[in-house]
Amino acid sequence: MKAHLDSIDTLSIVHVHSDVLRVLILAFIMNDGDRDSIFVFEDGGKDLPIPIYSSLTPQSAVAFILHIMLVCGSFETELDLIRTSSLRESLIVAKLIGIETDRLSLQMYSNKLMLHVINDILPSQPASMRRIDGYLVAAKIFLMVFCLVMIFQ
Repeated sequence: MKAHLDSIDTLSIVHVHSDVLRVLILAFIMNDGDRDSIFVFEDGGKDLPIPIYSSLTPQSAVAFILHIMLVCGSFETELDLIRTSSLRESLIVAKLIGIETDRLSLQMYSNKLMLHVINDILPSQPASMRRIDGYLVAAKIFLMVFCLVMIFQ
């Protein structure tokens, strides 16, 4: 395999991605099959891996808000989030919102959560621009309604 890949004339390769693949395979062969050096990205432990569930959108309200809490919140264990009596209390425990319930504070919480969605959630979502556009609109509407419902809790 190595001999064949070495014999390929890079000038005769039509597609750039073909040469990139050839180089990757050669690097894999030269590392004696050490896959981690090629396929695993080490970020120095900065961020924990985030599992992405299929169809995780604002249309799945509970799963969506739970995902926001898990990815963007600050807590010791997931049990801290589920041992509360409401999603509002879970968001407070996750340090994503404060305890105030006046309209201005709730609007601020909604905007803050939306910024988390844009900065922390969307970059890891596999979606087209059209789908992201719909996702953003649905997320904003959901978060506004969610925060307004918290007035009555």
